Amino acid sequence: MKKNTVFILIFFLCVGLTGCVTRNETLERIKYFCGVNIPEEAQIVYNFIDSSFGGQGHGPQYTVFNFEEEPTDFFTSDFSYGGKLYWTSPDGEKQFTPVVSGTLSFTEGRMSIDEENDIDDIIAWCKVPNEHLPNWESEYIYYKQALNYLVYFKESKTLIYVYHGY
Repeated sequence: MKKNTVFILIFFLCVGLTGCVTRNETLERIKYFCGVNIPEEAQIVYNFIDSSFGGQGHGPQYTVFNFEEEPTDFFTSDFSYGGKLYWTSPDGEKQFTPVVSGTLSFTEGRMSIDEENDIDDIIAWCKVPNEHLPNWESEYIYYKQALNYLVYFKESKTLIYVYHGY
């Protein structure tokens, strides 16, 4: 009985610790999946990362940042990701993900309604509180790359990061 109790306590302690996500882990995950360096002055006001068993590290992410001043340099900053070991063949040949890099290019205007709805579906799945939902009626600019969205709302100086997961 005592062994079972110790095992259960250790199990829940491990699960609890893996659920804790720090600012650095959040920023490293964004860097890993879309290659973007979020400015240091950005304050994380909400963060959800699917760390459930099925997500296996690639689950959806929804992060909300606030800024004191508009981060104009960020909208045209450089990004780079990839080059990580993807898999090793049976004969030992290593395969790496391709390196993708360039300059962020935020788009003025609105995304398609399908893209907004797609983000809303992820947000609903993540059960994001109402105070951290995007206001699609306000003016925003956005950047889309593969499974990543960055949307900056000008009036509130809020940046949301959405990763679809796979």
